[in-house]
Amino acid sequence: MKKTNLQVSFDADKLNALQFYMTKKEANVEDELQAHLDKLYEKTVPVQVREYVESQSESETTKQEIKSEDSAAIQELKKDDNDLKQNVKSDDGKPPERQPRQSKRQREKELAAAGQSEPQPEQNAETEEVEEQTQGMSMSM
Repeated sequence: MKKTNLQVSFDADKLNALQFYMTKKEANVEDELQAHLDKLYEKTVPVQVREYVESQSESETTKQEIKSEDSAAIQELKKDDNDLKQNVKSDDGKPPERQPRQSKRQREKELAAAGQSEPQPEQNAETEEVEEQTQGMSMSM
């Protein structure tokens, strides 16, 4: 809710005395005046009008909260983006060149070529028997 300052004229000596005794009671003038104004508001303003005023202030508060959350999220995204850009740049300040995407078939060919060029370790007889037994259907969870 938007707050407005209220000025009231009051004798300075009386105010000093009031503040002195209120500090002994661990209270302050502003809080007491606020409490009295709230009571006066509830006593004077009809219920329907109070509900309307409160609904208007709640919607305004919600809009402000959303705006502040959005701006905080945008700032965080910008920061993350800048961090990524700094991490991606190479030593000469230029971004590295991207490799072209490979199709699944091209990747399989490369893997097959790499597998043929490297010698395959020999399998023992036990492993071969297990493979023969499990050639049918395999299930995993």
